[in-house]
Amino acid sequence: YLLIGKLYASSGPICGPGTGWDSQIVTWPAIDKWEYAKSVDSSISAEASQLINQYKKYMPTKEDVFLRSLKPGEDFKVPCWIRENTKIRTSD
Repeated sequence: YLLIGKLYASSGPICGPGTGWDSQIVTWPAIDKWEYAKSVDSSISAEASQLINQYKKYMPTKEDVFLRSLKPGEDFKVPCWIRENTKIRTSD
């Protein structure tokens, strides 16, 4: 799950231009995978937590979410090759 999260997180340039909404939303399913990895294997908890903290700052802002008529906590399906259901989160 650590590796899957890393693959998702590195997909910003594949799923978008490298910055902005389409590139930022890949952090949501990545963080989901890292959180799950922590829950099933405590030996990788430190690495997973480090990745979560590192990538939280790359999530969209509340304003970015609001401008798309979305709300933090809502369900969202990330497009591109990821195609995972997740929850909307913001960096602030």
